[in-house]
Order: sequence, then structure tokens, then C-alpha cells
Amino acid sequence: MPKKTLSDIVDSGNDYIVEVKGNQKNLHKQVKKEIESSTPIDSHITEEKNRGRLEKREAYLYSAPSNIDPEWVEVNRAIKMIRSGIRENKPYHETHYLISSWKTNDAELVSKAIRAHWGIENKLHYVKDVNMNEDKSGIKGGSSAENLSILKNIAINIYRYNGMNSIKYATRKYTNRIKQQMQLIRNTHILKK
Repeated sequence: MPKKTLSDIVDSGNDYIVEVKGNQKNLHKQVKKEIESSTPIDSHITEEKNRGRLEKREAYLYSAPSNIDPEWVEVNRAIKMIRSGIRENKPYHETHYLISSWKTNDAELVSKAIRAHWGIENKLHYVKDVNMNEDKSGIKGGSSAENLSILKNIAINIYRYNGMNSIKYATRKYTNRIKQQMQLIRNTHILKK
């Protein structure tokens, strides 16, 4: 996420939690070094069985490194998230490093916020990227890409409102079936008022 976006978030009176990725080499190195050389402020660990897989999530909350470039505004916490378990009968282990402007000392609260975001990522972005080929779209100019994205969001919301969990199946079922699509739209509470 661009530094300017983080600045805009803080300026609007909100907090952020963002993942530090490999393309931010200095920041990644500083956060990782801080985490490896200090004791966490707090930690939270959960284990659950979900959709046929066993998953363990560990959240460790640290003070922010003191030598971070000031353009990364209001970095108050460094976070280490570890996800491990068994997925499709194969073990996995993922470590994520994050920064946050949030001054909380509650790792459980931070863990829940990150999990909620990953839920959005899985439920919306994955559907748009994989099922609707948004990343492969040739539409790039002006507001066209944003407008198309809004239309896709509306379609996803209409399908989900009508009880369809598989957007892939719903898209296949209703493509080029205008009468059935209109019936789905009529079923939404927005148009019943």
C-alpha cells in the first residue's frame, strides 16, 4: 500500500493495519529485525477445524521499530501473524509481517481485525479475480475499470442476497438469461421499498 494512502487514512481519523511485503525491502527488514530481537507486548493463539482443514493462527504484537522511515506515518505496532495447519491433506506454514497505526496492546483484537480483512479478501477479491477474471481484464482507461468493478460487486451482492454461495455457479446459471436476472433483482429488499 502506498505511503500516501496510509497518510490519508491517518488524516481521516482512522487506523490502518497493512502487510509488509518483500517489495518494501527496508521496511520488511526493519520490522522483521524488531520482531526477532524483542519480546511481544501480547500474543493470541487460536486453533480450529474449518471446512475440513485444521488451522492454527498465532498473532504477536510488538512495539514499532524506532528507525522506520517517517514517510510510513504513525507506525505504532509491528505484528507477526503465523498461520499453519493442514489444507487438502498437506501441511502449510505462513508467516506474515504487518504494521499498524493502532496503539492497542490487545493481540486478540488485532488478530480478529486481520482475520476479518482476510475474510473480505477471500469472499470478494478472490471471487472477482478468479471467477470474474478481473485481473485479466483489458479495460484500463478512465473510469471504465472502476465502473465495471462496481457492476461486478452489485452482481455478487444480488447473488448472495438470493442465497447463492457459489458465485461461479450463479454466474454460469444466469449469464444471458435476462428474465431470470431481473427476477433476482426484484427479489432484493432494495427494490421492495
